[in-house]
Amino acid sequence: MRSPASSSPPARCSDSCSARCSGLYLRPLIQTPITAPDAPKGFPRSAWVINSWVQDAAGHHLSPGSVFDQARATGVDSPDGFQAWMSQHGYTNWVSYQPASRFWHFQIVEASAYVTLALLLGGATIWWLHRRAT
Repeated sequence: MRSPASSSPPARCSDSCSARCSGLYLRPLIQTPITAPDAPKGFPRSAWVINSWVQDAAGHHLSPGSVFDQARATGVDSPDGFQAWMSQHGYTNWVSYQPASRFWHFQIVEASAYVTLALLLGGATIWWLHRRAT
């Protein structure tokens, strides 16, 4: 059975916000993501993908849409044909990810941070209430 507070829109929004902030901003600071070419066996499919992009031979990042549009303009219409076209023109898919093996490490670090923050806020609240009462 769910508690009423956990099903309220503000609670869901707060949970979603903290999860996104942790994943996008804090986890890369805790442990640097791995960056590798996105080949069929280039990275574990159980990994948490942070970012992916297309890179040309000179190292410039390109939007996947623009590369796909260029390939379609030359008549490429299948996934296999697209991959062959990308290889011919020196384009490579890249991915930045956190391996699944880091899950518990992130959980411990983030839980410690949230507990510390809760204790600090609780202490500040008690100090403020005590100061205001006197």
